[in-house]
Amino acid sequence: MYIKAFDKNLKCRGFQYEVGETYTTDKEIELCDHGFHFCDDLNDTLKHYRVYSRYCEIIPGKHIKKDKCKYVTNSITIVRELTLSELIEKDTTGEWCYEYAYWVSGADKELLQAAVIEKDTTGQWCYEYACWVDRTDRELLQAEVIKKDTTGEWCCNYAKHIYNADRELLQAAVIEKDTTGEWCCNYAYLVSGADKKLLQAAVIEKDTTGQWCYNYAYFVPGADKDLLEYVAIEKDKTYNKNKGDKNG
Repeated sequence: MYIKAFDKNLKCRGFQYEVGETYTTDKEIELCDHGFHFCDDLNDTLKHYRVYSRYCEIIPGKHIKKDKCKYVTNSITIVRELTLSELIEKDTTGEWCYEYAYWVSGADKELLQAAVIEKDTTGQWCYEYACWVDRTDRELLQAEVIKKDTTGEWCCNYAKHIYNADRELLQAAVIEKDTTGEWCCNYAYLVSGADKKLLQAAVIEKDTTGQWCYNYAYFVPGADKDLLEYVAIEKDKTYNKNKGDKNG
């Protein structure tokens, strides 16, 4: 199915459309310049402009040009308007549902939150939903972030930006999920009330290159700089030796 996005008045870039009508241009079509643009994936529309209020199924003309995620044609027929349920079904990541809830006045936020939880596989869109959309169930979204996050990144962001987050629980999740030391370091640096001694120990344990021990030493107040500098140097030596052995 081909999809075109419109504003609440069924306009796109100032041009008025109507369902059931066909529009044609005789000029040479060119992507991002002239012609009628559309996508074959709902999420691809977000790469070109923020989420719009209305979306329609369209039929393109015979002359089409395309890039990786967008098409342009010389003729377009507006077949029908898609329902919110249809649009939610076509969202593959949860990003579109989050964007729709954030930008569109009067959106069914309870329905969209449930869709984000179902579709999000990384924790990012549950975090974004909790952070930016009002009237959300933040306790539920926090639990989903903890469950879906595989690196500690979104648990760290949740703890940093959500005012009523359970930071003790999120810190534990970051320590459990982080495999490099990056997000333990960032948690200690960014989140108020972090257990910096515990996080420093986790960074020392997880860091294999010395990068995050070095960052911890120089960016986190109260860090044991002498210990971290020593560990960073030793880890850097080991990392480069192993890298050289593999290359050799």
